[in-house]
Amino acid sequence: MHEMNKTGIKGQYASADNLHLTLAFIGETDELSEIREAVGNIHVKPIKLSLSELGNFGDLIWIEVKGNQGLLELAKAVREALDSAGILYDRKGFLPQRVKSANKRVNLT
Repeated sequence: MHEMNKTGIKGQYASADNLHLTLAFIGETDELSEIREAVGNIHVKPIKLSLSELGNFGDLIWIEVKGNQGLLELAKAVREALDSAGILYDRKGFLPQRVKSANKRVNLT
């Protein structure tokens, strides 16, 4: 976030504990306990993320994550757990990449 601010991307930055990476988009739901139970037994190995670009889409700031096998495996495990529990989610393929935008991109590398 410090680097983004230095590049001139202004805004109210989220606290570090509010940053996230969407592995499966569920949307509004009343099934929180079922979701927690479904994904609660997934073994998460440490993942090191490499970032390459950042930009914004309206007031949303996005960061491109370079390909990462551990992250892909985690997304697959989350989706399989949701499938097994019968929990609906957006079935678009998981791509840890940028949101397409007409706004200027800033290269982090």
